[in-house]
Amino acid sequence: MTLDHDSMPDASSRKDRLFRLVALSFGLLCILQAAANISLRLALYAKMPDYEAIIKNLTEEGEDLKRKMITFDNHSQQGWVYFSHSFYYISSINKSWQDSRDDCLQRGADLIIINSREEQEFARKFKGLRWIGLTDSETEGTWTWVDGTALNTSY
Repeated sequence: MTLDHDSMPDASSRKDRLFRLVALSFGLLCILQAAANISLRLALYAKMPDYEAIIKNLTEEGEDLKRKMITFDNHSQQGWVYFSHSFYYISSINKSWQDSRDDCLQRGADLIIINSREEQEFARKFKGLRWIGLTDSETEGTWTWVDGTALNTSY
C-alpha cells in the first residue's frame, strides 16, 4: 500500500477545516448566548414591578400626606383638637343647640356624634356645657344623631 501525496490532506487544508469548525462553533455559541440573554431579560421584565406606577403612587401619597399635615396645622392653629382620627372644635362661646350646630356647619363640621366609649370619655374632658349631636327634632322622644343614625345606649 502506497500513499499518494496528492490524496493526503495537507497541513493548510486541515488548518482551514479546523478554523471553519472553530468559527462555526463560536458563531453557534454567540447565537445561544444571545438567545439566553433575550429569554432572561424577558423573564426578568415580566417579574419586575411597575416602577412608574410605584413612583406615581408614592408621589400621590406624599401629596396626600402634605395636604393632611397642612390641614392638621391649620386646624391646630384655629383651636381644633385632634382625637382618634378626627378634629373637634371646642367653642368658648355659649350658644343654643341650633346656633352651635349652624356654627359647626359653617366650619365644615357638625356637632359631635359619639361612636365609642373612648370618644364619650374624650368629650367629658371639656368643662362647661357642651352640645352634642343628638336630636329628637324629627320625632319627639326618639333620639337620633345629626347624621341620622340611632342612639346607641351601650355607652
